[in-house]
Amino acid sequence: MLDYASTYFQLGPIERCIYEVARLSCVDGEPLDIDLNLLKLQTGFQNPLSNFRIAMRQIAAANAIPDYDIALIEDVPAVATVEDGPRKAGRRPTMARVVITRRTSLAIETTADVPA
Repeated sequence: MLDYASTYFQLGPIERCIYEVARLSCVDGEPLDIDLNLLKLQTGFQNPLSNFRIAMRQIAAANAIPDYDIALIEDVPAVATVEDGPRKAGRRPTMARVVITRRTSLAIETTADVPA
Protein backbone atom coordinates (compact mmCIF):
# COMPACT_ATOMS: atom_id res chain seq x y z
CA MET A 1 0.00 0.00 0.00
CA LEU A 2 1.33 3.41 -0.96
CA ASP A 3 1.16 6.34 1.36
CA TYR A 4 1.13 9.80 -0.12
CA ALA A 5 1.67 13.17 1.50
CA SER A 6 -1.59 14.68 2.68
CA THR A 7 -1.13 17.60 0.27
CA TYR A 8 -0.52 15.41 -2.79
CA PHE A 9 -3.99 15.96 -4.22
CA GLN A 10 -3.63 19.72 -3.89
CA LEU A 11 -0.60 19.74 -6.19
CA GLY A 12 -0.68 20.72 -9.84
CA PRO A 13 -0.05 18.13 -12.56
CA ILE A 14 3.66 18.90 -12.95
CA GLU A 15 4.24 18.82 -9.20
CA ARG A 16 2.42 15.47 -8.95
CA CYS A 17 4.64 13.94 -11.63
CA ILE A 18 7.79 15.26 -9.95
CA TYR A 19 6.55 13.87 -6.62
CA GLU A 20 6.06 10.44 -8.27
CA VAL A 21 9.56 10.51 -9.77
CA ALA A 22 11.02 11.55 -6.42
CA ARG A 23 9.18 8.76 -4.56
CA LEU A 24 10.46 6.14 -6.99
CA SER A 25 14.03 7.46 -7.19
CA CYS A 26 14.95 8.79 -3.75
CA VAL A 27 15.20 5.54 -1.85
CA ASP A 28 17.32 4.99 1.24
CA GLY A 29 18.03 8.71 1.55
CA GLU A 30 19.95 8.85 -1.74
CA PRO A 31 19.35 12.11 -3.64
CA LEU A 32 18.36 12.07 -7.29
CA ASP A 33 20.64 14.12 -9.54
CA ILE A 34 19.05 14.21 -13.00
CA ASP A 35 19.42 16.20 -16.21
CA LEU A 36 16.61 18.71 -16.68
CA ASN A 37 15.71 17.35 -20.12
CA LEU A 38 15.52 13.77 -18.81
CA LEU A 39 13.24 14.89 -15.95
CA LYS A 40 11.07 16.66 -18.52
CA LEU A 41 10.74 13.39 -20.41
CA GLN A 42 9.99 11.39 -17.25
CA THR A 43 7.22 13.77 -16.22
CA GLY A 44 5.66 13.82 -19.68
CA PHE A 45 5.87 17.62 -19.96
CA GLN A 46 4.80 18.49 -23.51
CA ASN A 47 5.91 22.12 -23.79
CA PRO A 48 9.45 23.22 -24.76
CA LEU A 49 12.36 22.72 -22.38
CA SER A 50 12.54 26.47 -21.72
CA ASN A 51 8.99 26.40 -20.30
CA PHE A 52 9.87 23.38 -18.15
CA ARG A 53 12.94 25.23 -16.86
CA ILE A 54 10.77 28.18 -15.83
CA ALA A 55 8.29 25.85 -14.10
CA MET A 56 11.14 24.09 -12.25
CA ARG A 57 12.52 27.45 -11.07
CA GLN A 58 9.11 28.30 -9.62
CA ILE A 59 8.67 24.87 -8.04
CA ALA A 60 12.13 25.00 -6.47
CA ALA A 61 11.62 28.56 -5.20
CA ALA A 62 8.22 27.74 -3.70
CA ASN A 63 9.45 24.44 -2.20
CA ALA A 64 6.20 23.02 -3.57
CA ILE A 65 6.88 19.28 -3.45
CA PRO A 66 5.88 17.76 -0.10
CA ASP A 67 8.56 15.70 1.68
CA TYR A 68 11.22 16.62 -0.92
CA ASP A 69 13.62 19.48 -1.55
CA ILE A 70 14.16 20.50 -5.16
CA ALA A 71 17.23 22.36 -6.40
CA LEU A 72 17.64 23.53 -9.99
CA ILE A 73 21.34 23.87 -10.80
CA GLU A 74 22.07 25.82 -13.94
CA ASP A 75 25.61 25.70 -15.31
CA VAL A 76 27.36 28.55 -17.07
CA PRO A 77 26.90 28.32 -20.86
CA ALA A 78 29.93 27.51 -22.98
CA VAL A 79 31.45 30.55 -24.66
CA ALA A 80 31.56 30.32 -28.45
CA THR A 81 34.88 31.19 -30.06
CA VAL A 82 35.58 32.65 -33.49
CA GLU A 83 36.78 29.23 -34.65
CA ASP A 84 33.30 27.83 -33.96
CA GLY A 85 31.90 29.93 -36.79
CA PRO A 86 29.04 32.41 -36.93
CA ARG A 87 26.31 29.83 -36.35
CA LYS A 88 27.84 28.76 -33.03
CA ALA A 89 28.41 32.31 -31.79
CA GLY A 90 24.73 32.89 -30.94
CA ARG A 91 23.01 32.37 -27.62
CA ARG A 92 23.34 28.85 -26.27
CA PRO A 93 21.03 27.42 -23.67
CA THR A 94 22.66 26.60 -20.39
CA MET A 95 22.87 23.04 -19.21
CA ALA A 96 20.80 22.35 -16.14
CA ARG A 97 20.17 19.54 -13.72
CA VAL A 98 17.78 18.96 -10.89
CA VAL A 99 18.71 17.57 -7.48
CA ILE A 100 15.87 16.07 -5.47
CA THR A 101 16.47 15.06 -1.86
CA ARG A 102 14.08 13.66 0.69
CA ARG A 103 13.54 15.92 3.68
CA THR A 104 14.51 14.53 7.03
CA SER A 105 11.84 14.40 9.67
CA LEU A 106 12.36 16.97 12.39
CA ALA A 107 10.03 15.22 14.76
CA ILE A 108 11.86 14.06 17.84
CA GLU A 109 10.36 11.17 19.65
CA THR A 110 10.58 11.27 23.40
CA THR A 111 10.17 8.29 25.61
CA ALA A 112 8.95 8.54 29.13
CA ASP A 113 10.99 6.86 31.81
CA VAL A 114 9.09 3.84 32.90
CA PRO A 115 10.04 2.40 36.29
CA ALA A 116 11.35 -1.12 36.01
